[in-house]
Amino acid sequence: MPSIGETAGKAAAFPPSAASHLREVGEDTVSPIALAVLPPWWGATPAPAPAPAGTLLARPPFDGTYYYPIAVEVLVTRELPNEVDYLTDESAILGPPDGVGLYAGREVDGVRFGNHADITLDFGMSFEAGWTIQVRHRNPNAPGVGVFDGRQTAYSTDGHVWYGVTAWTGDWGPTNVYTWTWDQPVPTDNYEVGAARFIRLGFGFWHGVGSGLDMVEGLIDSVRLSGTIASGSGFGAPIPDAQTLAPCDCPVGCNTHYQNWLNGAINTRTGNYYHSDQDISIPTLAGPLYFERSYNAQATDLYPSPLSPGWTHNYDMNLTFSDADTVVSKGCHGSLFRFTGNGSGPYAPAPGVWATLTRTQSAPYVYHLKGVDQSIYVFDSAGRLTEVRDPQDHRITLTYDGDERLIQVADAAPGSDRSLTLGYTDERVTSLTDHTGRSVHFGYTAGNLTTVTDTLDHVWTYVYSGTTPLLQEARDPEGRVVERTEYDGQGRAVRQWRDFPLGQTPPESQAVRIQYEGLYDTVVITDELGHVTLDWYTPRGTLVWQGSSAGASYRAYDANLNWTSTTDANGHATRYVFDGMAQPEQVTDALGNVTRMEYDGLNHLVSITNALTHTTRYVYEGNLLITTADALSGTVINTYDERGLLVRTVDHGVTTTYGYNGFGQRTVITDAAGLVTRYGYDDAGRLITATAANGLVTVNEYDDGDNLIRVTRNYTAAGGQNYLDVYNLVTEYEYDAAGRRAATTDTVGAVSRSEYDAGGRLARAAQNYLPGHPQNYQDTYNLVTEYGYDVAGRQAWVTDTLGHVTYTEYDELDRVKRTWQNYLPGYSQNWQDTYNLVTAYGYDAV
Repeated sequence: MPSIGETAGKAAAFPPSAASHLREVGEDTVSPIALAVLPPWWGATPAPAPAPAGTLLARPPFDGTYYYPIAVEVLVTRELPNEVDYLTDESAILGPPDGVGLYAGREVDGVRFGNHADITLDFGMSFEAGWTIQVRHRNPNAPGVGVFDGRQTAYSTDGHVWYGVTAWTGDWGPTNVYTWTWDQPVPTDNYEVGAARFIRLGFGFWHGVGSGLDMVEGLIDSVRLSGTIASGSGFGAPIPDAQTLAPCDCPVGCNTHYQNWLNGAINTRTGNYYHSDQDISIPTLAGPLYFERSYNAQATDLYPSPLSPGWTHNYDMNLTFSDADTVVSKGCHGSLFRFTGNGSGPYAPAPGVWATLTRTQSAPYVYHLKGVDQSIYVFDSAGRLTEVRDPQDHRITLTYDGDERLIQVADAAPGSDRSLTLGYTDERVTSLTDHTGRSVHFGYTAGNLTTVTDTLDHVWTYVYSGTTPLLQEARDPEGRVVERTEYDGQGRAVRQWRDFPLGQTPPESQAVRIQYEGLYDTVVITDELGHVTLDWYTPRGTLVWQGSSAGASYRAYDANLNWTSTTDANGHATRYVFDGMAQPEQVTDALGNVTRMEYDGLNHLVSITNALTHTTRYVYEGNLLITTADALSGTVINTYDERGLLVRTVDHGVTTTYGYNGFGQRTVITDAAGLVTRYGYDDAGRLITATAANGLVTVNEYDDGDNLIRVTRNYTAAGGQNYLDVYNLVTEYEYDAAGRRAATTDTVGAVSRSEYDAGGRLARAAQNYLPGHPQNYQDTYNLVTEYGYDVAGRQAWVTDTLGHVTYTEYDELDRVKRTWQNYLPGYSQNWQDTYNLVTAYGYDAV
């Protein structure tokens, strides 16, 4: 079986099927690989794969048609008449590329002669195809007489209804190879029947003697099917790169299920590098009022930005109108989503855009962009974001100046003064101030955002690659490089390091490396330990295969980029049916257990039925969940106030009530026994006091960075700290400039300190810290635990204050492989029954 580095010119290894007598085309020996499915390519003619190893097929320029080369060879192993054994009676599913499932098997429906073998392909949508089929006779010296018969068929979803048949027959020739070429487009209309979710194109092979009615098996040596599936639209248009700039975006959700995000930062299909930071967050009745910056390396020339090229912020959402019928929405993290109008009614979202866009009937037009969660973003006729509404219609409003610059974002609740105010120098945001006076400042160099001074006056720094706007390093105030990213000539991220001292870039071997093998084709990922993973994308842009030495997994998709099936490295398949808003309606696990879900018109889950047919039902009023009921645990009833806040819950007869302040923050909880707990908040919305039912009060204090710096338990104004050793028990916390907790001091003055390595990881923790004295002083002070890490950042060593070491090894999936207690390198396991005490871990297939 080929390794990752030996995949040039062919697909990486697919999982073995139940039948081990099929072989890949081009292999000299029988292998457990049932089908060789070459990766997709663009253009009319496949080109030879150039070096380096790992390149599968070169792609000519895209001509609007997607081609999937297929090569299959099926070997016949049974010699006895009337027993064809191509596969088991149930077809094996092998490596589906983007809605195309390959099957090789024995078909028991629509039997003509009683025994035959099929090679079938399942399509997600319409298609055209061209094939060459060669059938090789088993005995070259006795080619035999009679008829070899085959047909092309199309099935509905149940696999039983045939919509079209094309038959061909032919006598064996002297070369013992019968070749049939089929190059007839399949009409789309044949397959647009009912609720069919896939189409099956089947080639059945029969052979007979004389009249064709008498079966004499054992004459066929092999059947080879080769050709190309071609479709101008059948596999869906390519997903625009701009649609997947960020892993998740408002309000359409996430794309992480159909594209891979390495470390959550690099899209392995496009090579886009994504980075985000949040500066301020304040709770309001409408949800958090926050300011979050996002950077996308491949958005530096897509749209203007108030924060410099590539950067955007969560309130810089807008609509652009490319023509009379097309609207493009910019998400809160910078991705672009396309909607198409038809002159009336709502706009149609592009595949994978799980949101709705509507427009008022008359000018000046107002646009409403609604997510699956019923949150709404309101835009004016110029495409500017003017309001953000939660599902209960609580609102955050946006205000612009005469230059169309956003100058304020505010909570619209009556009596609320919570807001964020933006200051500018020309077109660049230079300050952000909340209603309490806390400020963040932004600095620029050569047009790029280079410094952010946070609410504690700590400076975060951004460095770019040469004179380009490609973000190369993000640095924290402690002088640590949080991330360093390097790019190829196309602006794709190819190397990334994380967490190292400024000016000490680790060697390339300690970076995560990405090798792009052809446009949107195959991506080779090498981690810090040298482990290699392969991502395989279709021309559409969906991730259908991930493989490594630990195994491979598969995914297939519907037209809206939802999963239709996933297959893990052990061959266990889970099948899915989703609705148009990406909500699962049915999930079938590998054992055939089915879970079914139903939704109302507002996308709320109204029932879920598990494999045992037990159903839980949910009832809503608008967007408010009123009751939850199932046959086993009974009913939960919720009651809400006029603001849509939960004020009463009756859970199996037990009642709890709740009260709130004007910002929707919970201020009182009364349990079934009548015991009351109360909460108080400051003007920034931070929890200040918690008063238990027994009257004891806990008081919290914060710095301007929202870090908790002091907690006083059993607070009383009557005495000082540790009053009567019961009241005013104080714990204090200190933080470094990067926001990491550096010290904790308890109420009697005992100090615990934490130190971090250059990578920002906990390196040393000292209990009962006493400066000026050695470790383990009086066996009471400076009790130190030290931590060490491997090159992948996993905790590998822990050394206690007496010098005892625990060492941990990991496998390629980052699971614990072995632990060594009292680790002593250079000595054997269980040395002196004290050192190198090993515990080994193993894992089953799931």
